[in-house]
Amino acid sequence: MAKKSKDVQLSLFNLDTPGQTPFDSIRHVDEHGNEYWLARELMGPLGYVKWQKFQSAIERAKTSCQNNGHSIDDHFIGAGKMIEIGKGGKREIGDFRLSHYACHLIAMNGDPRKAPIAAAQNYFVEQTRKQEYQDANPEWAAARYEGLISRKAFTEALRDFVKNPDCPRATNEIYRGIFGLLASEIRRALNVPNKAEIRDHISRPALIAISYAEAWVSSTLPDYGEEIPMDVAARHITYIANKVGSTHNELADNAGVDLLTGKKLLKQG
Repeated sequence: MAKKSKDVQLSLFNLDTPGQTPFDSIRHVDEHGNEYWLARELMGPLGYVKWQKFQSAIERAKTSCQNNGHSIDDHFIGAGKMIEIGKGGKREIGDFRLSHYACHLIAMNGDPRKAPIAAAQNYFVEQTRKQEYQDANPEWAAARYEGLISRKAFTEALRDFVKNPDCPRATNEIYRGIFGLLASEIRRALNVPNKAEIRDHISRPALIAISYAEAWVSSTLPDYGEEIPMDVAARHITYIANKVGSTHNELADNAGVDLLTGKKLLKQG
């Protein structure tokens, strides 16, 4: 098998932009699949230096939570943390296990003129919007999840069979072949924020088309039998994406919808 390169980023949750936000990097998931953040880990990215001041922000968020008809105990769970204090001793300090909703409220009760607070507001509002959309559109959510699997196989194939793989370029070849647009052009067309994932803003048929293209690429790159230059891989990806795009755009046209957005097209004449 061809050697593996470290140049490919394999993040499943940041498919269109490299790296993670500070809030992604400290996100936890419990044994039941529930996400949460620890208050003492969250305070730094929110721009707080002193725990006492951050506690005041938490208390304001608790009040908002209660006023909105939600149980404080469901979203702000006390969690002690042991720290070392010298000579092998330890003591417990206060902490909170915060739900996504709790973090959202803390951010919204902060000063948006401060860059860390503004970033947190954008992040948690966007994640709340995403979850609400997924809950209301289970078929779309299923396609999005399947897309994570095909994306992982796609990036692994690039890593294993391409010399100096370039994920952003490969992704752009997929988008251009299917939609005739680069990632930056899709963002402008759909007004997708720079920190948001493009695939959270496109239609279910578009997600399926991307998954098809990525699946075909990941299953055919090994046929070369050895590592290939990125230029060769890009031509291969473009060929597959064009084929997939032709079929799926024809199906969308026949259904009278725009493949990228899923919106109905206005009839001519």
